[in-house]
Amino acid sequence: MVECMVRKSKKILSIPVGTSNKTPIILAAIIEQWDVVHYLYSATPPQDLMPEKGPYGAGLLCNFITGMKFGIALELIQCCPQLVFTKNYSGVFRMQAFIPSAFPSGTRLKFWQRWIYNC
Repeated sequence: MVECMVRKSKKILSIPVGTSNKTPIILAAIIEQWDVVHYLYSATPPQDLMPEKGPYGAGLLCNFITGMKFGIALELIQCCPQLVFTKNYSGVFRMQAFIPSAFPSGTRLKFWQRWIYNC
């Protein structure tokens, strides 16, 4: 259904929806519809995610990281590195203190785990 709507008009990809003022790709990421997110990400022009266009790219990056979709997050950062330093749609810099438990260096490791991690 999403593909059909996008084929009819690509403009819907960049139109904020409802009172939340979030684009369809952001809403899909928030509710963790990752198959829809992947399709919308491939259909969304990269310039629509740039900081100059609003907080949507930074918000999407936040959602990729909280959803542990690191591959696509890295792809987005490589496309637009300045998103890391951009406020998201909530008006905050979320990249500074993101889920440290996703990375071994941000978790409290036991002695033997620290030893292995440092090797």
